[in-house]
Amino acid sequence: MASILITNSVPTDPILRQIPRRTAKWCNHRFLLCPNGNSIDAWVVYDNLLKPETNRIERCRTMLITAEPPSVRRYRSAFTSQFGSVRTSHASVNHPHLVRGHEAQLWHFGMHPCRTHSDILDYDTLAAMSPPKKPKLLSVISSNKVVTEDHRQRLRFVDQIKAAFGDQVDVFGRGIRDVPDKADAIWEYKYHIVLENDHTDYYMSEKLPDSLLGWSFPFYSGGAFADSVFSTASFARFDMYKPAASIATIQSHMQNDSYERNLVQIAEGRRLVLDELNLFAVLCNAYDSMNERLGTNNRRSNRTSPLTTLLPKKKSVRLSMQRFMRAISDAA
Repeated sequence: MASILITNSVPTDPILRQIPRRTAKWCNHRFLLCPNGNSIDAWVVYDNLLKPETNRIERCRTMLITAEPPSVRRYRSAFTSQFGSVRTSHASVNHPHLVRGHEAQLWHFGMHPCRTHSDILDYDTLAAMSPPKKPKLLSVISSNKVVTEDHRQRLRFVDQIKAAFGDQVDVFGRGIRDVPDKADAIWEYKYHIVLENDHTDYYMSEKLPDSLLGWSFPFYSGGAFADSVFSTASFARFDMYKPAASIATIQSHMQNDSYERNLVQIAEGRRLVLDELNLFAVLCNAYDSMNERLGTNNRRSNRTSPLTTLLPKKKSVRLSMQRFMRAISDAA
């Protein structure tokens, strides 16, 4: 069993809740948030570091997983080049050991206590949940951000949804109608509208997985990745830039009782979220692939491994600039 250290850009997130403790056998490695003197076999940075950090590990056994979409953040080579491998949806990122794919975004459903559930929901609790009674029809979550064009279109589309469905739809989101946890905006609803703020091919946020974890039938406006993993009967695709056609799609599915008709497919979608798209399932596979590439026989003991320092995005850029200026000065 390998010990894998995870550094998360939001250290308060209860990410270890996504690890199965009793009900799944695929998690065959140990994950740590702090080494505490333990020997580590890999070091994963999720999105970014808050400060420079040093651990005794070979650099080739470090990995970056990006989190923010291309429309919101750029991960420059000054930052990504310090890692042994990179997993990202960003087409602009280049690295000799690159996996272009989804980033296994952390679930937000069940992350905080709320009205729907009084405690944080871990993997085993989520896996054991049966479809609840759904007294309400339709919900959508949209913050009031207007940074990108997708943000702005998302707000325009929500206004059109409210005009079309009236009191049949409930709108939630930061700056609009805050909820302590997304479960309060999903669990009671048969249908949930998912509006991504980026439509890059490999990018998929937590929004679609959250809907499936809440046993709601998702209407999805987002990138193409979802089509490659989920059954077309487990969600319905629409384009928020085509509001008339999108509203017709939503109306048609609700009139045809797609939620009740497709509960089996929703259940399979939940299984994929829990057991295959889960960050820790992705990391187990990534570690095994890394070991195959590097060779386990070449693994140094923790005592002989070098000290490796990883820098946060801004500091890594500053260091690269300092090296560049020093090289120019030396050449002169």
